Amino acid sequence: MPAFLTHLSRKNEYRILSAMLLLLHLAVWWDFGSSKSRSLLLAHAGVFLIWQPFWRLEKRFGLKDTVLFSLVSIGLAYWLDRWIFFCWFVVLIGLLSGFPGYRRSGRLVYVPILFFLVSDLLIGCVPHLFHVKALPPAVTTMFQYGLLAVPAWVFIVRPDPGGGASSYSVDLLRAITASMMTGMLAYRRSRGPY
Repeated sequence: MPAFLTHLSRKNEYRILSAMLLLLHLAVWWDFGSSKSRSLLLAHAGVFLIWQPFWRLEKRFGLKDTVLFSLVSIGLAYWLDRWIFFCWFVVLIGLLSGFPGYRRSGRLVYVPILFFLVSDLLIGCVPHLFHVKALPPAVTTMFQYGLLAVPAWVFIVRPDPGGGASSYSVDLLRAITASMMTGMLAYRRSRGPY
């Protein structure tokens, strides 16, 4: 990864995460399936690549890694549908749940983010995928615009001196458990009211 991106992602990790969430939210709610939504998804994928915790920040992306990620991103944008978003939300929820050892300020960031992602999943994707009765339009609109407060909150939080989530490895067991629980919650939501 280029040196300026390494510096950017370390110093402004929460702000990059905020931009990633905002782009994802707009891709779901802003004219879904249109060229605007596809462009927002591609921008989200690019910001995710800057933020991602899998590769160490010092590692340089080779041509093979770049081409593979580009092809996957373009393919997802081309075949865009709510199932892709459903799977991506579940992966993101698991990934963000899998960071162990948060400091207090980290919890102030990641708990609202998980609420944001689960809400977007249950309100923005599940009713369309499983043809269940959606929430009343007033409530849906409230979530559509109200959830934008979470990226704003993440943006203003200052990162920890020791770094944020990217300085930790992902706890795979915790990530898989959170993803499975989210999938079960979405399935239960799809079966209608309790």
